[in-house]
Amino acid sequence: MATPKTRGRTPSLKEGVIGLLILILLAVMVFTFVLSGGLFDGVVERVPVLQRLKGIIGLREDRLFDIALGNMTSASPPVEIQIARRLLPAARPEGDGHYAVYAVGPGEKVDVIREAKGPGDSTRVIVRSQEEPDALAKEAAGFGTGWLYASSRLAKDAELLLRVVDTGQPSNAEKLAAARKPANAKALSLGRGGWQDESSGACGFWSGRYYTEVALAGGPAVGLDQVADLRQIAADLAANQLAYGSEIEVVEPSVKEPGDKALSAVARVADFASVPGGQVMPPSKIDRFTDNLYEKIDGKEGMFRSFHFVALRFAQYTHAQTQESFDAYIYDMGEPVNAFGIYMGERSPTAKAWSLGRDAYVSGSSAFFCKDKYYVHVLGPPEGGDDKLEVSKAIATAIAATIPDTDKPFWVEQHLPAEGRTPNSLKYEATSGLGYDFIQRMFRAEYQVEGKTFQLFVVRAADAAAARVLFDKYTEATAKYDRVVSKGTDAQGQKVIGESLGFYSVAFTKGVFFGGVTECEDQALAVKQAEAFRAMLPADAEGATEPPVSAPADGEQG
Repeated sequence: MATPKTRGRTPSLKEGVIGLLILILLAVMVFTFVLSGGLFDGVVERVPVLQRLKGIIGLREDRLFDIALGNMTSASPPVEIQIARRLLPAARPEGDGHYAVYAVGPGEKVDVIREAKGPGDSTRVIVRSQEEPDALAKEAAGFGTGWLYASSRLAKDAELLLRVVDTGQPSNAEKLAAARKPANAKALSLGRGGWQDESSGACGFWSGRYYTEVALAGGPAVGLDQVADLRQIAADLAANQLAYGSEIEVVEPSVKEPGDKALSAVARVADFASVPGGQVMPPSKIDRFTDNLYEKIDGKEGMFRSFHFVALRFAQYTHAQTQESFDAYIYDMGEPVNAFGIYMGERSPTAKAWSLGRDAYVSGSSAFFCKDKYYVHVLGPPEGGDDKLEVSKAIATAIAATIPDTDKPFWVEQHLPAEGRTPNSLKYEATSGLGYDFIQRMFRAEYQVEGKTFQLFVVRAADAAAARVLFDKYTEATAKYDRVVSKGTDAQGQKVIGESLGFYSVAFTKGVFFGGVTECEDQALAVKQAEAFRAMLPADAEGATEPPVSAPADGEQG
């Protein structure tokens, strides 16, 4: 069949008319859009002919969509308010203010987005304004800060002001915390660089790129209850933030040029060092994981973050002859106690002990150890034998040699009884001790006495008042979820006996300590062991203080 020829053919009259009508229709549509849109709205209003045409067409004056930011309800708040809600979950639901977000800058006025009470009991409106920055906002502006998030909360007839500053990077958060810390403030075990001012009760700390401060809105504290509330709220906020280290480089003189001019070099710790002997080739690539930890250890991320994980560096060593890979993981956990906690959380009580760092063990062809703030493991080939294990141990030893020998016994080790203690059973729980969110930085160990097993646990609080707060919360939880057998107070402090499914627990306070016995099937034995343990704790012990940051976060170029 022949193909019709169309190229060069003159369109028919019918085709020309249809094309002209389509062009006219398109022109009318464009003209109508111009009349009804806001692009030339001022022009249309000033030209009478266009106004009459707009009336003839019958366009409506009101807009189809009218966004009034000043009247937005809490059902659809701006993204700044949504971030404030995530950072400050403990805001009060009543009163004139709820959340406020300040666009911190160097000017005399700053932009503020405030979520205020609306016309109804449960409605909220967004109010935008400009205000003079307070002292915290002014100091934060000096570090190039972008946002300050604030909320308030009522506690024992006092209004508490909660504020979180996003400084952009950890080094700025650390500097802001140091600048805000009063001269006579006490160290506090919150986040990093935690402090509390006894004269005002205010608390502050930094965690990752955030600096957080909790204070009484009206001025100094008036009693211990308010001080305890401030500290507890600050602890709740710290638990919701990822604590990772400073990015400030630590430098030390290491190289000299002619004329004794000292150069500075970044202090290196926990490095993928070369293995002597040439049997193993060092890594050629290093991968670093922080917020994306799930990409490397999906399924275990939650456990690592519960110990305030900072960063993971991963690399592979290669056997020079067999070309087999040995995977090396270096976890920066921020503090030695966190490294020990995650290490013992993964260690089997029956694992074969090895001598390296604070503690070490081997399993199959793999080696594991913790030293300073690092938890390291080297995974050998799955089918490897003792020869492959020796290679893993050599790699682990080389890595350990790059970490300073700064480990000292933890404070709890001098207080735990040795009799009946199960080997390798000391554990540390940075968060959710005994399964309760309010118990943090807790040590526990397993014991076997008179053929029965139980655990001893202890927390060293900031002061005696904080220990009593922990005791009261624990007693309340025991009454709610289990059964309180008895409760009382003696010359040493408070004591409560609880029972759950045939197992007994005994909790007590003594000075700054909150501790006791749990998971014991014999009530008399639980009471006896708890009293013996309490007698070993010093009544005049100092409260917990913020441990020093052992080293800055690694800034490896992967």
